[in-house]
Amino acid sequence: MKKTILALFSTAIALIATDLQAEFVYDNFSAGGAVVNFNSQTNQAFNNGKYLTGDDITSTLAAPAGATWRVDAIDLFMTARILDADLTGNGGTGTSVFNNIDLTISFISGVTSDPQSFADGTLLGSETFNLGNFAVTGISAFEQNLTFTNGIDIGSGDNIGITFEFFDPDFDASIDPDRREGLTVSYRNLAGSDNTPSVGSTTDRNFRDSDQDGVIDAGNAFGFGSDAGHYFRLNATAVPEPGSLAILGLFGIGMVSRRRR
Repeated sequence: MKKTILALFSTAIALIATDLQAEFVYDNFSAGGAVVNFNSQTNQAFNNGKYLTGDDITSTLAAPAGATWRVDAIDLFMTARILDADLTGNGGTGTSVFNNIDLTISFISGVTSDPQSFADGTLLGSETFNLGNFAVTGISAFEQNLTFTNGIDIGSGDNIGITFEFFDPDFDASIDPDRREGLTVSYRNLAGSDNTPSVGSTTDRNFRDSDQDGVIDAGNAFGFGSDAGHYFRLNATAVPEPGSLAILGLFGIGMVSRRRR
């Protein structure tokens, strides 16, 4: 019994130490070497709900025994294209200016390759980041490195959905109905030999809010085909499960009681 308690105590101590070490638990950002092939679709391909997209994470890096993952930060590439209202010809020339853009990132449990699972799953947490202002001529990609204020617990990291939604706080549909369009998280081709993240796994499915009802569900289509994934990676910290902390507390109480005797 004593050996078992000591082993559990050692595990709890190790987890507390681990809590100080963050690492990439899912990486579809650096897979295949250099970041290439961010979306180069035509201007019109950005319409029909690509400002709200979702991706599924089948698994992350395995969490240590007795611990769960807390996502602390995310690195991603976003793609912006010139808005239809700013086109000056079929060649796609012209410049669009995006002001005060927000990006909301949400994590959902119980997500599979079925888009309805995004609507049926449990929201684990979300945060909105202000990306500021930027201008784009044609199509450009921008790297974003974002830190979550309090972190978001994703448990073991299995069957997790992540959604990306762009907003313009100054959006006025009567002035420019495409204002939230033209923005999406970049994709990389997952077909062929380079078809797996460098850390973690995915079913290679991604979805967009094609019916533009503000949610990803059964009525939604693939973002850019069935073999594409978003360019992002998650930096997370292993944190002790409540049970592990309870064991540590009980052990501490036991040691104090023993000394008093």
